[in-house]
Amino acid sequence: MAGQRTENPTTTAEDWGVGPGKRVWVGGHNVEARREIETYLMGTERPSTGPLDLGFLAPQTADEAVYFAGKLRSRIVASGLLWVVYPIPLSPRADEFSGEIDDVVIGLFEQGFTEIGRAQVSNNYTSTGFRPASMQLEL
Repeated sequence: MAGQRTENPTTTAEDWGVGPGKRVWVGGHNVEARREIETYLMGTERPSTGPLDLGFLAPQTADEAVYFAGKLRSRIVASGLLWVVYPIPLSPRADEFSGEIDDVVIGLFEQGFTEIGRAQVSNNYTSTGFRPASMQLEL
């Protein structure tokens, strides 16, 4: 059936590290991608301030992803994750994101994140995950 989700939501939630009691923030201007994210967040906490276990970005541009990542960097705990959700390039939703995911990866690296992998979200969206880079003292 067209538009039917083919993967199990539990699998995506597990890939993302979502679970009851996790402190989660969702942002970005891609409304449809945000709707997809929200389907996986049952049982999570949504604090407006303080530490976060998971951050989700649904940007319309690479610059937007980098901007929000910079704002969230100090809130994401050392063991936390940041996921950028964006349309699969040849999907019907492809025009919802301008830019390249490689630009997001570079920008988030500059914000202090390390790429950890990708997770399929639905037939139209995928995600790339990031972890805060460990802080090292320079001598």
